[in-house]
Amino acid sequence: MPTTKKSTCCPTTTTDCCGHAAKKTCICTLTKTDGKVDIEKIRKLAGNPQFICACCGRMANKRIHVCKPVALKAD
Repeated sequence: MPTTKKSTCCPTTTTDCCGHAAKKTCICTLTKTDGKVDIEKIRKLAGNPQFICACCGRMANKRIHVCKPVALKAD
């Protein structure tokens, strides 16, 4: 059976990976739940993605909602 390496990408702590204390407004953190995903909250944050997290690949409307933002559109 293959082993999985624990990811240090987008860590989940009491402060989410983007530094938002208790607000949980980071897509990277919101989608790392135990099966309780708030689809509407995620839709508001990622309905028109402009940035992708270079760490985990999740996308969001604003750079503050991913850990390591990279613009989807090249300038």
